[in-house]
Amino acid sequence: MRINEPVIQHKNMIEEIKTSMLNVDLEFPFSSGDYFKFFNYSFHRDFKRYLDKPKFYKNLVFNEFEKVVSRSAETISMNREIFLEICKHRKIDTSEFIDSYFQYHKERVRKSTEFFPNLKKDEKHTLNMFNRPAGKYYSHSLNTINLSKAILVDPFDLYKFCVTTLKWSNAARNAGVLNSLLYTPEDNIPFLAYDSIESEYRLSYYNLLRLILEEYPLTDIQKELLVHYQSCIKELINRVVAIEHKKRFYRDKALALKAQETPVWVDDRRLKASLRAGAKLFHPDKNPEGLELFKTFNQYYMVRDLKNMDKMIERYKSTMQ
Repeated sequence: MRINEPVIQHKNMIEEIKTSMLNVDLEFPFSSGDYFKFFNYSFHRDFKRYLDKPKFYKNLVFNEFEKVVSRSAETISMNREIFLEICKHRKIDTSEFIDSYFQYHKERVRKSTEFFPNLKKDEKHTLNMFNRPAGKYYSHSLNTINLSKAILVDPFDLYKFCVTTLKWSNAARNAGVLNSLLYTPEDNIPFLAYDSIESEYRLSYYNLLRLILEEYPLTDIQKELLVHYQSCIKELINRVVAIEHKKRFYRDKALALKAQETPVWVDDRRLKASLRAGAKLFHPDKNPEGLELFKTFNQYYMVRDLKNMDKMIERYKSTMQ
């Protein structure tokens, strides 16, 4: 029995679309030269004429040097949203690859919230929080613009809902105006921001997500995306808290050293050797009953009290004999 070749080609095209949908590295994954036949056009020039409308421009990128199946001409790259919109206009069933589209958004959000750049001293950066000392920070801005992108809702409608229906208390202090490109003055969209160094605003942002899940009109897919976004933001906040605890530890350690009335010079090599020896004896992983001893030993280490560190080690060893 001979298999229908157009059917095979259509299936291959569907698999190709799924792969392109899931590619988080490409913002415009679809080329008009590759897909004009998928949209039932015999010639690329006819499909290009169809796309040559002002309502499509913000979702298209023109490439003058790409080759087209039918002839050499400028091609047009489409993002995922315009690709699905064209499918709708052309009455093409999207059920076979729409799941890949939502999976792409989940993966994009996950990668964005997991990215923590490590800033070096005096290094220039493009992160939205200013006056940052060196260290690790999150780059996913906590604001209603990114929230609207994550759950596929209108950013202005979401902002209006937050400041009118929810009467969100942070709105007055943290409202700003951006557009989709963050620079040009056209199509300005107000938004609420929750980025601040060592600030409770981040927890307010997480509470805002919970309220939106309960009160904002969302489809089942949007609710699923919001639940996923919640889990990603929760992990982001946990990482930020852990980093800040570590910073506080070293800051307190530095203040303790500075506050010593009679600072004593200590050989760093001897200090570290004593720390390793004490960790083998007192650390809970090595000694389940040594937690309190390890805390005391660590306090001596924080103030570089090598004398008492060595005394604790000798005393413990003598009790074990």
